[in-house]
Amino acid sequence: MRPALRNPERIASAPPSPHIVTGALGGLGLLVVQWLVEQGAAHVVVCARTSPSPQARKVLDGLERSGATISLILGDIRDTAEQAVAAASEKGTLSGVVHAAAVVEDATLANVSAKLLDRVWAGKAEGAWSLHQATLGHELDFWIGFSSVASLLGSPGQAAYAAANSWLDDLIAWRHAHNLPATGIHWGPWSEVGRGQGMAQRGFAMISPHEGIDALHRILRAGHVQTAYSPLDLSRWVALYPQAADAALFTDVLPRGNGTEGNSSVLDALTAATSDSHRMGILLDHIIACIRDCLGGTTRTITPTTSLVMIGVDSLTAVQLSQRLARTLKILIETGILWVKPTPRGLAEWILHRMGYTPTSP
Repeated sequence: MRPALRNPERIASAPPSPHIVTGALGGLGLLVVQWLVEQGAAHVVVCARTSPSPQARKVLDGLERSGATISLILGDIRDTAEQAVAAASEKGTLSGVVHAAAVVEDATLANVSAKLLDRVWAGKAEGAWSLHQATLGHELDFWIGFSSVASLLGSPGQAAYAAANSWLDDLIAWRHAHNLPATGIHWGPWSEVGRGQGMAQRGFAMISPHEGIDALHRILRAGHVQTAYSPLDLSRWVALYPQAADAALFTDVLPRGNGTEGNSSVLDALTAATSDSHRMGILLDHIIACIRDCLGGTTRTITPTTSLVMIGVDSLTAVQLSQRLARTLKILIETGILWVKPTPRGLAEWILHRMGYTPTSP
């Protein structure tokens, strides 16, 4: 069986022959282009859906001044893979491919439309297949697919993205099984670059650009086929996604009784409350505390009438918040109710009615 890399020893110094990078004008892709040039690649075919931003153009111009040749191919990689391979082949023998293209669109499952699924699927999955077919017959040193921990752990609100990455994971496995160079990396969120950088504000551990590129280098040198790389505080993760604690993946690493089963003290306090106002106060305190945790321990003032949208609650945070409240209060809370009752008080009134404490609908 051929290893994930045809020539692992060559990764220490990328050969001057051409390389292809997709999603190359995004944060991660641009870092990879820079890294390849720094390692000795003389020609990089840069593939992206849209024209370079002024900042990306500045980086590419700098690489060309250093002596590298940059070829720019614009369009969806599922449609331009053959063009990219042809452009690379004009400069020599294609040496390596890094498929970093991705479209991330947050949507709960009920809101995943055919158009949204196509946008997410086109770059990651169909783009990977087009690259796979276009590079068959080329003696590559490596073929790398950038996947996500979303395909391993799941990610509420990102069903389409997780599915596309999972398809890429299987393609990596298939290539390896057929003696083709194949390396898949399930990346966690990166700081400073990429769509996931905002997760730092929610208390997630992040991958710095320097650490991530170093990890890429080491993973390639080791010749691994599929690797997950992400700093992960499991206690923090399951606190934000309580239902994840029941996943079989965590059976051996999360001890029972880790606090994810629900906070019965909140229910006990609500039951023991002697007045509606007392019960409302208990629930408001609990809801606001959950909101703070889901926003990474924010110190912003949150009052009963604070708009959840104005303080940064998006579709992913809404999923986290509804799951946490459902777990601690042991009731079903539809994620969409947060947009119908977008304040702590409105949400508390709806929950109290759902729990049977108010005679009429708020």
